[in-house]
Amino acid sequence: CAELINRDWPAGTAVICCGKGNNGGDGFVIARYLEKAGWSVRVRLVHPPDQSTGDAAVFLQSVMKAGTDVRVVRGPANGSAESLAIHWSSFTSELKSADLIVTPCWEPD
Repeated sequence: CAELINRDWPAGTAVICCGKGNNGGDGFVIARYLEKAGWSVRVRLVHPPDQSTGDAAVFLQSVMKAGTDVRVVRGPANGSAESLAIHWSSFTSELKSADLIVTPCWEPD
């Protein structure tokens, strides 16, 4: 996926929306490849990081250790003061300004 993106689009800002399962894990891998190709990447989660499972959890830790901008999207009903939280309104603004949006899996709670 990242190879196709890099072939067809110039590097810019990418927002990658990830769930907690295997498809979300694919998003974390895409994030790493895009960053290595010069993209500014933002990973947005719909769940707390500790809810990722299996390989997805491993790949999430990889992007977090690499310093990727990882945040958990929170709405007014589930607002949070946690350090990784981003409010829904800020998230939608990010989507509007992104050059690319990748949604390998979107698993709203």
